[in-house]
Amino acid sequence: MSTIDLMILGSLCQSPKSAYDLQKQIEARNLSRWIKIGSFTVYKKVALYEKKGYVTSETTKSGKMPEKTIYTLTPSGKKEFSDLMTKFSLTETKM
Repeated sequence: MSTIDLMILGSLCQSPKSAYDLQKQIEARNLSRWIKIGSFTVYKKVALYEKKGYVTSETTKSGKMPEKTIYTLTPSGKKEFSDLMTKFSLTETKM
């Protein structure tokens, strides 16, 4: 697991989101300045998380808008996020 996993799972801890919303949040917070992450990576990661059981997905449609898949963190995903936080907090920071 990587820093990207920590960012995405952490964001999903706050609230369910689509991959598009995750990407926009990363851009809004200027996180791509520190970590190389593009929209393809975000979509690929949430698909991987679903396979691993870290998230569930629900596809919705609102009016004339295109379908949107919303990802929700599972208890297993919350545990993985917690484990990542512990791992990263114990890692020495390089300056």
